[in-house]
Amino acid sequence: MLSYHRRNVSWRFLTLAVVLLAIVGEINALLILIKEKTTNTLICFGSNSCETVLSSSYAYVLGVPVVWLGILFYLAVFMLGCVALARHGGTWTKALAGVSFVGFLFSLYLFAIQWFVLGAFCYYCIVSFVDALVIFGIMVFLLIKNSGPFFVSDKNKAGT
Repeated sequence: MLSYHRRNVSWRFLTLAVVLLAIVGEINALLILIKEKTTNTLICFGSNSCETVLSSSYAYVLGVPVVWLGILFYLAVFMLGCVALARHGGTWTKALAGVSFVGFLFSLYLFAIQWFVLGAFCYYCIVSFVDALVIFGIMVFLLIKNSGPFFVSDKNKAGT
């Protein structure tokens, strides 16, 4: 069994990785937003698949562009990750895991739409899907491997 210190270091490292992945996701989503708000076209590596995906009816949910949902998702992951690091986990890590689960499910849904309905893949959307998948994977790993003292507040740890 890992010592408390070694598990704490791995928990911090993995939570920091989630925060950094949220920054990558935010930048990716902002690139799509910039494309939407300007006349610029996205660099799509020799295909027009990005335009096909981003101009489809699936690029909106209840009239809201999906890119804004991505921006909010990555901002929430970033903020929850930073608070979890500052507060040493606890409820904040559980909240981060919950948000990552919802974001991953929605990203999986959008990936399935690209594959089975549109037959076109937006590279930026795939980057977002992989990013959400890795964030969720890290959170599942943390929940399984470090479910002991990292999900209890510091006050409760001191009292035991």
